[in-house]
Amino acid sequence: MTGIKGNYDASVELSLAELIAMARAAGADIPGGAPGGAGGRGNVPVASDPGGGGSSLADAVQSMGLKLESRKAMVDQLIVDHIEKTPTEN
Repeated sequence: MTGIKGNYDASVELSLAELIAMARAAGADIPGGAPGGAGGRGNVPVASDPGGGGSSLADAVQSMGLKLESRKAMVDQLIVDHIEKTPTEN
C-alpha cells in the first residue's frame, strides 16, 4: 500500500523473546513459559542484541523509511474440516 514500485530485499532479525512479546501485545494467549527454554523449565530465553539496535519490528520498519499502521481487512481463508485418504493400488 506504499505505492513504491519495484522489488526490494530486506531482512529483520528478532529474538524469540521479542516475537513472544509482540504476539502477546497483539492479544495472543501465550503461557508464561515456552517449551524448550533455558534449563528445561519452560523459561523463554532472552537473547542478547548483537547489533545494539532495532528494539522492535516497528523500529526496524521505520528505519527503512516505512510506517506500520493497524487496520482491519478481509482475508481469504480455507478451512478443511475433515479429510480422508482414499487407498490406491501400487
